[in-house]
Amino acid sequence: MGEVDKFIFQFLYDIERFLWRKLDALKEDLCSDDDGIRKLAEGKFVKISNWLFQPLPPLSEEERLQRTEEALSDKSLSPSERLKAIRRLARSTGRRRGRPWTDTAQHAVLALTMHYATKSSWREIALAVRGCKHERPTPERSCKTCGDSIRDAAGRLEKFLIETGFQTDFPRGDMSLGDLAREE
Repeated sequence: MGEVDKFIFQFLYDIERFLWRKLDALKEDLCSDDDGIRKLAEGKFVKISNWLFQPLPPLSEEERLQRTEEALSDKSLSPSERLKAIRRLARSTGRRRGRPWTDTAQHAVLALTMHYATKSSWREIALAVRGCKHERPTPERSCKTCGDSIRDAAGRLEKFLIETGFQTDFPRGDMSLGDLAREE
């Protein structure tokens, strides 16, 4: 792949770079004195970071109990904020609503980038991105379940990207997964 192809790849298909630029653009709003602007920026930050970072491991029962007691005794929170914190802690993971249960969301960034840049199938992409430990009829592809989970996560990511201004009206690339591997 030549220098021009690398530039086109990064310019068109690099979803991770797009998400990092969106996070970077939120810096001023996150430090704003206006509560409305700051809350809106915090919401955007959480949505973007859910796609970029691995989910936290679930909290143990002891940790949830300790955090629940801290939330109950925290007088700086309003009663409704305390109730929200307790409800969130009562869930099995302690994560916010919508937070991914698995690392599939983080794999979706690379998978969708590969989908845009190559002509590979979702099952080939799933095998390259996260592997597949299931029995599969063809060794160069993942099982149908793994391919479907990556495709679904990439579809959710694509919907989110369109909402945040990512342009998807470009032609798909014609590289192979091998071309991408040689470049890294």
